[in-house]
Amino acid sequence: MASGTVGPVKNNSLRRTAIASALAVSTATLSLLPALSASAVVSGPKAPGMLKVERTGASLSELAIAWKGVPNVDHYTVTVFNGSKDLSQVVDAKTTKLVVSAPGECTRWQVRVSATDADGNTASTDAYRVAPLAPGGVSDMDVDRTSDGKSGVVFWNAPRFPGAGAPTYQVQLKELASGKIIDTVKTDGTKVGFDGLEPKRAYAAKVTASNDFGSCVTSTSLLRNEKPAEPTGFTVTRESSASSIALLKWTAPKWRGYGSVDAYEIVHKAIGDKESMFEKVPADQTYAKLELDPKRSWTFQVRALGNERGNWSKVATLMKDLPAGTPELDPAVKIVENSGTVTVDFTGPVGSSSKYPNMVLSIKPTVASKGFSDTHTVSNRAGQAEFTQVPCGVYTVTVTGTNGDKDSKEFGRQVINRCDTGAIPAADWKLVYGKADIKGNFVDMKYGNESRVMSTTKRDSQDAVFTTEATLRSGWGYGIWTRASLKNGAAVSGYSFQYDPGYANVNAGFGKALLLRVWDNGRECGNPVAKVKWPEGLQVDAKHKVVVVNKGDSLYASIDGIKMFDVPSLKDAMKTSGCAASFAEPNGTEVGFRSWNATSSVFFENTTLS
Repeated sequence: MASGTVGPVKNNSLRRTAIASALAVSTATLSLLPALSASAVVSGPKAPGMLKVERTGASLSELAIAWKGVPNVDHYTVTVFNGSKDLSQVVDAKTTKLVVSAPGECTRWQVRVSATDADGNTASTDAYRVAPLAPGGVSDMDVDRTSDGKSGVVFWNAPRFPGAGAPTYQVQLKELASGKIIDTVKTDGTKVGFDGLEPKRAYAAKVTASNDFGSCVTSTSLLRNEKPAEPTGFTVTRESSASSIALLKWTAPKWRGYGSVDAYEIVHKAIGDKESMFEKVPADQTYAKLELDPKRSWTFQVRALGNERGNWSKVATLMKDLPAGTPELDPAVKIVENSGTVTVDFTGPVGSSSKYPNMVLSIKPTVASKGFSDTHTVSNRAGQAEFTQVPCGVYTVTVTGTNGDKDSKEFGRQVINRCDTGAIPAADWKLVYGKADIKGNFVDMKYGNESRVMSTTKRDSQDAVFTTEATLRSGWGYGIWTRASLKNGAAVSGYSFQYDPGYANVNAGFGKALLLRVWDNGRECGNPVAKVKWPEGLQVDAKHKVVVVNKGDSLYASIDGIKMFDVPSLKDAMKTSGCAASFAEPNGTEVGFRSWNATSSVFFENTTLS
């Protein structure tokens, strides 16, 4: 069935021969993709120099990475990107070589190496791109069919990523309706013709490029029948000066059937209605204006009309006119740490936010002035970033979206405690009021009414990271004291982060709440220093990980990694709330727990202070 001259199919050589011969090819390919020069930095270390990446291993499934070391470096971070996931690995300052696993004949790898000094300043190379071993999809694939529909031709250009070795091609022709394979041709060329086609039937042509390492992508184009193809690039927008005017635009179909396109037909309807409305426009017009109710949402399709009615375009939707200033939906992030590996998942891949196209992952000591730190720019298109070998300590992991030097936004923050740094034993807790069971690393306030437990750990600094896993079994809520001190008996001074679903009983208009209160010598200020409404989906009686961070004049608190309070100035918050007039600003170094009301039952466990 195939027509024209088709070159002979190459015989596959033995796998080990292909690997050996590809070594030279892949090395040559890599040499065409050198690392770019590093971005200039004002201070801190220089970027590693002379970055070199080569495939190695018996099946070329490893990357040998080498670079020139630079002075004043605490550690290097090697980041390998596989197209969807960033994999970062920390190595010490003496290491300038690393071999990493890079499986997959079709993966296009990117490698970066960054240098970080003791102060957390970072400088990085640009990405070194490693071509895949097997060829990618063919480029510029197209088809043509004669006016009688009895013959067709498939043509293409070589893949943009040819792989390690010259590709050969397999062309398969399949009857679209039945799925029956009509013909299969193998060739070294870039064009194959087919005869004996049935005019009223449509066919799918599939072209696959392959070499001794296999194939990666099959490209498909349709040899259509007498029906015009669907219009492409169909968009619907509102006219800026009149929200009732819908502007429709499209591109004429490349395949017009065996004849010509005489007109276009538009179908539209309001969402929720059953009845559709139809409009026609001339064949030389690939746009239309429709006046529609702006308070309703609408769907649209367009098709070409010729000897036959063409296929409908994809559906375009025009939502009802909304007030100006509706914010862009930014991708959410989820930060998890496990055994020294920090994993960040993005609900939308990096680059999907037009306002903040770049994402920066930062790992820094939470309250300490020194210690391990690193800053890492996540690869574009990554849906996940992974950072390994974080040492023991308490760190704040922050994901920040940036738009060059113009603007930035924090997308996620998580305080992590590697190795349970600062775990508080039972001997360091003191019951100062009420009743509670204290054993091991838990405090159980299960007896109702007011109970207070304070730490006896003496510390030099007011800055602290206080973490606990708390479960409210019953009652109105619980409090977590920070920057606290105990003066007389049970007279506590300090800030209290209050998990307070019972706030609805005293302020029905506001409802359940999370509060930040201040105490002075056993007295509680009646006005919260800060408060937020109860987050949607936060289960009252579930176990939650609570983190409270005091640093300087600021306080940050989270529940299960979700930010609740971020108070930049406690001094200003005290003034705004009115508490500063009669309450002293807390300056203690201790922490503690409290419960209240007759039905209170609260359990605290896995508590740390660092």
